[in-house]
Amino acid sequence: MEKEIAVNDRVKIIFSLVPDEDGYPPFDYEGVWAKKLSENLWKIDNIPFFVTDVSSGDIVRIKRRKSGENHFLEVVEKCGHSTLRIFFNEESSVKEVRDQLLKMGCSTEAFNIKKLVSIDVPPEVSINKVKSYLELLNKQEILDIEDGCLQHP
Repeated sequence: MEKEIAVNDRVKIIFSLVPDEDGYPPFDYEGVWAKKLSENLWKIDNIPFFVTDVSSGDIVRIKRRKSGENHFLEVVEKCGHSTLRIFFNEESSVKEVRDQLLKMGCSTEAFNIKKLVSIDVPPEVSINKVKSYLELLNKQEILDIEDGCLQHP
């Protein structure tokens, strides 16, 4: 497990993951960047890849362990962002799709597994429009879609 890593006033919050019967996600935990609001309250400051409890901007409560690690306890406030994940069949499509999602008002982050991209859909962006676009690409067998944390009505 990681000790606290701080970059530009952000630290990693450790979220425990439980792999399913197929071994997904392929990790026991995920470190998600957050900014400190108070001693135990933090604002999520990046797009999670495997965590399903939170999205970018959510306020979470943490417990600081003696080891220096910050562990997720609970969501205190949802911010209305939704998180989607896409798995590309071919790396050649990644840039074009990320560019299109950016034009739609979304942010994306790529994982070190180059075919995996997480998407932040802000509350003011139509999740139906984003999902329709991704579903079209799914029908064309360009990518697969997974809901991470849906907060849109």
